[in-house]
Amino acid sequence: MASSSSNNNASANNRSRYLMRTLPTHCSCNLRLARRISWTERNPGRRFLVCPRPSSHPQRCDDFFWIDGELYNDWYKHTMHRMYVSMSSQEREVFEDDAHNHQMEIALAVMEERVARMVDEFQTAKSQMWLLGGRCVGS
Repeated sequence: MASSSSNNNASANNRSRYLMRTLPTHCSCNLRLARRISWTERNPGRRFLVCPRPSSHPQRCDDFFWIDGELYNDWYKHTMHRMYVSMSSQEREVFEDDAHNHQMEIALAVMEERVARMVDEFQTAKSQMWLLGGRCVGS
């Protein structure tokens, strides 16, 4: 059980590094991008960001950004798509909730990594201030 947990953590850390690249937060309409999941045969389960306006809206921009990398294995793509299509609407809802929870776990891992880096940078800056004879307040 412990090795399964450590494998999951390592996998989440690898994915968090991929997610740490900078993605835009707003579209050209200056609206917060909406997060969606593609369930096409070519991109099953692949997350993306898109303008939140409906496609019929006359002022909708064409901004579109993939969050996840492409799946390169055709068998995997086909199997994922077939699995999703065969689910009932309730099963799809549970599946999508699980996927969302997994996304949040990855986002949390990314944030924890960023906070740890910021704490390290703060400690380094604080040490350098002491070496220069300054005083650091708020420690």
